[in-house]
Amino acid sequence: MDYRYLLRRSLALMRRYRSLSILGILASLVGGVGAGNLRYSPGRSGILNLSDLLREGQDLLLARPALVVTLATAALVLLMLFIFVSLVSRAALILAVYGVETQGEKKIVMRQAFRDGTAFFWSFLAIYAVALVGYAAVGYGAATLVLSSWGSAGLDWTIYVTAPLAALALLLSYALLVTVQHFSLRAITLESAGTWRSLARATRLMASHPGDCVKLALTYLVVYAGAVSALALALGLPLYYCVIEPVRRQAGSGPALITAILAAVLGYPLLLVVDGILGAYINGMYTIGYIQLNGTWPKGGEVGGETLE
Repeated sequence: MDYRYLLRRSLALMRRYRSLSILGILASLVGGVGAGNLRYSPGRSGILNLSDLLREGQDLLLARPALVVTLATAALVLLMLFIFVSLVSRAALILAVYGVETQGEKKIVMRQAFRDGTAFFWSFLAIYAVALVGYAAVGYGAATLVLSSWGSAGLDWTIYVTAPLAALALLLSYALLVTVQHFSLRAITLESAGTWRSLARATRLMASHPGDCVKLALTYLVVYAGAVSALALALGLPLYYCVIEPVRRQAGSGPALITAILAAVLGYPLLLVVDGILGAYINGMYTIGYIQLNGTWPKGGEVGGETLE
């Protein structure tokens, strides 16, 4: 795998084809690179006091049940729409990059790519469901390893061993699952493989090219961690300490939660754009890498109508 070309080419595609960024933003409506996964876990005095929120939610349900049911139904419908658009856009991203790289297409027709991507919705949904189970299993295993050092008398000295091991195992397992997931999606889209056959195909491909797959996974993790850290430092921490926490101290958890929701709604478009651009870059990286490792990369130094340097 030409790793340096892969990184440069992914960035060049982003600059040349703006439609990739648009598709990336649509793909980030649900999940994404990491901007939507920011979490802050304050202590018992934090805004997300579970007992307070449950009590306030119960009061609202008893006072206005029709309003709660209506809002819940609207949220569910909106979530289903977002999931459909997100998964179809991810398939469209793969098809768009594949068309440029292997077929020499000079223009990406976003409408056509999106229309073609609808055929893969259910297969993509199945892959993400399987991946979700895998991520949950990895998290459960890491938590079990750490909690094994928590005896009846409190923390044991073995926490200094189990915690680093759990973090390392979590990191490696996550990178492994991410690579299998990305390759499975490309096997479905580019090879018309079914759900289970695509998973087997991705596993075999990763097993035959472990070094290249590690590079791809580590690059993904670096981009992910960089995005989360940058957004937390630039937006999350100042927002919490300068706005949300003062509201919580003066008015309680309910108003603080409402403030946090309003801030999230107002900041969502910015996070979506950042997440979409990063997601489109990672899509290009994994798609080109899959083409190279799969042996379908055009020979003779010509890729996407451009000569390799």
